[in-house]
Amino acid sequence: MNSFLASPRTVIALQGADRLTLLQRLCTQDLRGMEAWDWREAFLTDVKGKTLAHGMIIAMKEETWVVVSGDLREKLLKHFDRYIIREDVVTTDQSDRWHWLFVANGDIPNLGMTWEQPVVTSSLAEFAGDLWGFKSDNLAKGHTLIAVTQSQRKALEEILGSVRKGVEEGSERDERTWSRIDAGWPEFGTDFDSDALPQEIDRDAIAISFNKGCYLGQETVARLDALGQVQKKLKRLRIHAAITIDPKTPVFVGDTEAGWVTSSAFDGGGDATLAFAFIKRLFLNRSTEFTVKGQRASFL
Repeated sequence: MNSFLASPRTVIALQGADRLTLLQRLCTQDLRGMEAWDWREAFLTDVKGKTLAHGMIIAMKEETWVVVSGDLREKLLKHFDRYIIREDVVTTDQSDRWHWLFVANGDIPNLGMTWEQPVVTSSLAEFAGDLWGFKSDNLAKGHTLIAVTQSQRKALEEILGSVRKGVEEGSERDERTWSRIDAGWPEFGTDFDSDALPQEIDRDAIAISFNKGCYLGQETVARLDALGQVQKKLKRLRIHAAITIDPKTPVFVGDTEAGWVTSSAFDGGGDATLAFAFIKRLFLNRSTEFTVKGQRASFL
């Protein structure tokens, strides 16, 4: 199992006494009770309940990070600024400071990292606070997400030694995609965009609180929960053959188009492909059998 590059991420840091209060009003997650070194998955939504971003909200001792897929820095800074009125909150873009890697869990002892509960640490003294680890099977199975400053990247690669190839630019892209699909982690900008409703991404139990009270877009999210219906959901499929599948490739049930693939990666062993796909509501039964490019597929 190799270490490999994570996809680019936007990092917005919020300082000030009201930073969690502000985020509580702007996201689907309940942030009450968050303490230093805790992180929670969330959707940031607009006034219509559509998705602005998806990722992690991370509580540090003196600031809170919003870490999301893609280059959304300008969009998020404007969004936060619009809703900061009298709150004690200052936002800064730290996206260019951090380099993101998925490090195989077996290599974590080589970094000398110890974990403060529940999931985040900065205890690697020789990096002087310039390395953070985010440990969860929700991100990429068998790997820990590491954030390291650009200036310390070379030192990290030297420690990793035998897996240095896995963190070189452009390497192991299929493994990266396989790992996140296997873990069930969708990427904004790849698997869905700002037209998506949070419930369509099928992360309700992990990223959406239905009893936290009011937040931007909450009325739409709550109404969908009450009605129990969205017209499609992002699901994981296992295609029983190792094949290349382009985004937007149709998914069929018999001769009927049941959805479309958003991202995929095939197994190096040669017998399976994992994919994210939007599946229409009529075909969400767990026992449904699909075909993709003529190959049998089923829900993962």
